[in-house]
Amino acid sequence: MTEFNILVFAAAAVVLLLGLSSGVAKAWLPVSEPMIAIAAGILIGPLGMDWLRLEALGDPHAITEQVARMTITVAVVTAAVRLPPGFFTSRKVIGPAIALGPGMLAMWGVSSLLAWGFLEVDAWTAVLIGAVVTPTDPVLAGAIVSGRLAESTLPKGLRSLISGESGANDGLGYPFVWLPLLMVHHPTREALSKWLLETWLWEVLAAAAVGLAAGWLASLLLRGARKAGLTGETSMVTITLALAFTSVAAVKLMGSDGILAAFCAGATFRVVTHDRTDEENEQFQEAAKRFFELPVFVLFGMILPVEAWAANPYAFTGLAVAVLLLRRPPAFLALTRVMPQTKDTADRAFVSWFGPVGIAALFYALLSLRHGAAEIVWHAASAVILASAVVHGITSTPATRRFRKGQEEAGRGSS
Repeated sequence: MTEFNILVFAAAAVVLLLGLSSGVAKAWLPVSEPMIAIAAGILIGPLGMDWLRLEALGDPHAITEQVARMTITVAVVTAAVRLPPGFFTSRKVIGPAIALGPGMLAMWGVSSLLAWGFLEVDAWTAVLIGAVVTPTDPVLAGAIVSGRLAESTLPKGLRSLISGESGANDGLGYPFVWLPLLMVHHPTREALSKWLLETWLWEVLAAAAVGLAAGWLASLLLRGARKAGLTGETSMVTITLALAFTSVAAVKLMGSDGILAAFCAGATFRVVTHDRTDEENEQFQEAAKRFFELPVFVLFGMILPVEAWAANPYAFTGLAVAVLLLRRPPAFLALTRVMPQTKDTADRAFVSWFGPVGIAALFYALLSLRHGAAEIVWHAASAVILASAVVHGITSTPATRRFRKGQEEAGRGSS
């Protein structure tokens, strides 16, 4: 119990300190909140003071995987309810659709080629590594597009584009990960059959349908209860979190993709129950971030595979840098030209750069290990995650300020 209490103390202390100083940290410090949480994990773990080893509580990878699953559940629902009313029925949905289609395929292909080039792995392992780091992380993306600085600087359409993409592509990353896993463990014909029939039809499409139905039913029940006077001022935080975890648990019991179901449930609930105020929305985002998202970064800091990185430092460092520079920016600089939300070069550059790799990749890497993937998948993914948390965390505030300065200069130039 001592080890568990140390872990709870560390995670709660990080949440408390960042909650008390969030405005200052967000606006002025050259670090992000996830970076601080990772540093806390390094400090208390075997790489630092060695106050706690997750092995004392169980399998470190299994613990972190399940915490990451719950974190992503909250993050994708947060992304869904952050979207403005009418988002899914307007031209604005074209942007996320492009990002989720050709955008994800491009990131998958480039990341796979980079893994194959930097690491001594076979083709399917490289494809698996590429799939793991493909999704744009809703946790890190949420840290970039939320808060007073972002909300006062970035256009609402731009923030909605990043939120919508990061929320949906976590669930859509599921079939990307399962294709190489199946190809490694089954004959080609059987693997493709399982991928199309089981992964796509049951684990993805059926999960999406269940999520849509759950969100629609929950919204109808809430509206009916309000009309009948059965409920007062209900906390939307409570309802949305309960809906998220109910959807994930139900769909996982079916053997399907719970993350995609959670996003679909949250998005449907947002569309049908569209009377949320900005104050309530901000309340939900902050509560979710503080209590569910930051602790998983503490765990990540405790289990970093530093010894594996040290055995091949140039390969892992080179891969991490190359993925950050080549996985997303080149393809998205082209794709954002046809997205309604990106109206000028500054918009396109911002969206192209900020596609962070984070907890979604952590979850998929550990999921892959549990299903027989090579350890190098975890070593590679964790290197990219750490690099993304540091680089995107350091650049988010300066880039947002530079974006505002560019907008002001453009306004003066046109006046």
